[in-house]
Amino acid sequence: ILQPKNRPKIWRAVHFIPVIIFIYLLWPMLNMRGETKAMYLMNIFEDRYMPALNPLAMVRIGHLAVYLAICFIVYRSARKSHKTDSNDTHETRLAWVIRILSGSAFIWGTYTFLYFYDQNWLNIAAPIAITLALYGIGFYAVRFPELFRDVQLKSTSAKYEYSKLSGEEKSRIKERLLKILQRDKLFKNPDLKLQLLAQRLDVSAQNLSQIINEQFNQNFSELINSYRIEEAKKLLFNEKHKHLTLVAIANDVGFNSKSSFNSAFKRITRQTPSEFIKANGL
Repeated sequence: ILQPKNRPKIWRAVHFIPVIIFIYLLWPMLNMRGETKAMYLMNIFEDRYMPALNPLAMVRIGHLAVYLAICFIVYRSARKSHKTDSNDTHETRLAWVIRILSGSAFIWGTYTFLYFYDQNWLNIAAPIAITLALYGIGFYAVRFPELFRDVQLKSTSAKYEYSKLSGEEKSRIKERLLKILQRDKLFKNPDLKLQLLAQRLDVSAQNLSQIINEQFNQNFSELINSYRIEEAKKLLFNEKHKHLTLVAIANDVGFNSKSSFNSAFKRITRQTPSEFIKANGL
């Protein structure tokens, strides 16, 4: 989402400068004998060892501060460039980026404060911060899978690198697939599987999976559920179907249970069916 301008490859080496400085400053400790090194680490927070650690700490604190500042500048630039873009995915990604940057800034600030005022807490605060960061990333990866769509697309391209399907064949299969989904509404079949749909199109399941992945940037379940949810939204907006319950609508569009319907609905619309109904005054 934050797309930097292309720069000469030589500029990439700049990122290694802090690492080189850090290793250089750490090298004397790495070359210590076992007992001396153990004593050094055991007494790492005592005053007589602090002067040796100060340069290392300054490198860590300084280079993280510089990177955070640069990231916030790039974020602001990306925010301005997407200001007129109403794409929800862009907004979600930008929100994701600012949360990461804010969290990183908080961790940096906490580390800096504890380093100068109470280093004993660093051994407690660091693991907690890392754990929370990992859980946060995992949560967003599950809740907003489209954030990682670019990574998935690269993986998909490599997966089908040796496919024998021509561009013309892909277009033809895609056209037939759209016809079946839009005209025949085959997605309403609750027992619809990839193999069944492939048989209907007279193609292999592998080729159909490739078409869905490449042409729609989705997997089979995501594609079918997207059509089901769109159909459900049409029913909700249609006055003729006001009498239908959410369970009835879920069953009508192809879901086997209300829970799977609710889950898919929220994943696609960012709202539960009840929230959607209330927000649209239905």
